[in-house]
Amino acid sequence: MGDRPTLQCQSPLTIAFDGEPEPDVAIVKTREDDYASAHPTPADTLLVIAVADSSLEYDRPVKLSLYVEAC
Repeated sequence: MGDRPTLQCQSPLTIAFDGEPEPDVAIVKTREDDYASAHPTPADTLLVIAVADSSLEYDRPVKLSLYVEAC
Protein backbone atom coordinates (compact mmCIF):
# COMPACT_ATOMS: atom_id res chain seq x y z
CA MET A 1 0.00 0.00 0.00
CA GLY A 2 2.43 2.67 1.13
CA ASP A 3 1.89 6.30 0.23
CA ARG A 4 0.52 5.66 -3.25
CA PRO A 5 -2.95 7.12 -3.81
CA THR A 6 -5.97 5.09 -4.87
CA LEU A 7 -7.86 5.62 -8.12
CA GLN A 8 -11.64 5.37 -7.90
CA CYS A 9 -14.09 5.40 -10.80
CA GLN A 10 -17.68 6.55 -10.31
CA SER A 11 -17.54 6.01 -6.54
CA PRO A 12 -19.26 8.33 -4.06
CA LEU A 13 -17.47 11.05 -2.13
CA THR A 14 -19.02 12.25 1.11
CA ILE A 15 -18.77 16.01 0.79
CA ALA A 16 -21.91 17.30 2.52
CA PHE A 17 -24.67 16.13 4.82
CA ASP A 18 -26.94 15.70 1.83
CA GLY A 19 -24.42 15.22 -0.95
CA GLU A 20 -22.48 12.24 -2.21
CA PRO A 21 -21.64 12.97 -5.84
CA GLU A 22 -20.02 10.26 -7.90
CA PRO A 23 -17.30 11.87 -10.02
CA ASP A 24 -16.09 9.99 -13.06
CA VAL A 25 -12.61 9.70 -11.53
CA ALA A 26 -11.24 10.52 -8.09
CA ILE A 27 -7.78 10.09 -6.69
CA VAL A 28 -7.94 9.57 -2.94
CA LYS A 29 -5.54 8.78 -0.15
CA THR A 30 -5.03 5.07 0.40
CA ARG A 31 -6.68 3.52 3.45
CA GLU A 32 -6.24 0.01 4.78
CA ASP A 33 -9.95 -0.77 4.55
CA ASP A 34 -10.14 0.64 0.99
CA TYR A 35 -13.07 2.80 2.12
CA ALA A 36 -15.24 -0.21 2.96
CA SER A 37 -16.43 1.47 6.18
CA ALA A 38 -17.03 4.97 4.76
CA HIS A 39 -16.74 6.91 1.52
CA PRO A 40 -13.80 9.30 1.07
CA THR A 41 -14.24 12.82 2.44
CA PRO A 42 -12.69 16.09 1.20
CA ALA A 43 -9.72 15.45 3.51
CA ASP A 44 -9.11 12.13 1.74
CA THR A 45 -9.54 13.47 -1.79
CA LEU A 46 -6.58 14.61 -3.87
CA LEU A 47 -8.20 15.10 -7.30
CA VAL A 48 -11.71 14.94 -8.76
CA ILE A 49 -12.46 14.65 -12.47
CA ALA A 50 -16.01 14.94 -13.73
CA VAL A 51 -16.75 14.68 -17.42
CA ALA A 52 -19.96 16.42 -18.38
CA ASP A 53 -21.61 16.35 -21.75
CA SER A 54 -25.34 15.75 -21.53
CA SER A 55 -25.34 16.60 -17.80
CA LEU A 56 -23.50 19.93 -18.12
CA GLU A 57 -26.57 22.06 -17.35
CA TYR A 58 -26.99 20.20 -14.04
CA ASP A 59 -23.32 19.70 -13.15
CA ARG A 60 -22.23 23.34 -13.38
CA PRO A 61 -24.68 24.88 -10.92
CA VAL A 62 -25.27 21.87 -8.65
CA LYS A 63 -22.24 19.57 -8.53
CA LEU A 64 -19.69 22.35 -8.92
CA SER A 65 -21.12 24.21 -5.95
CA LEU A 66 -21.02 21.03 -3.85
CA TYR A 67 -17.32 20.53 -4.66
CA VAL A 68 -16.52 24.20 -3.94
CA GLU A 69 -18.31 24.14 -0.57
CA ALA A 70 -16.37 21.03 0.42
CA CYS A 71 -12.96 22.65 -0.14
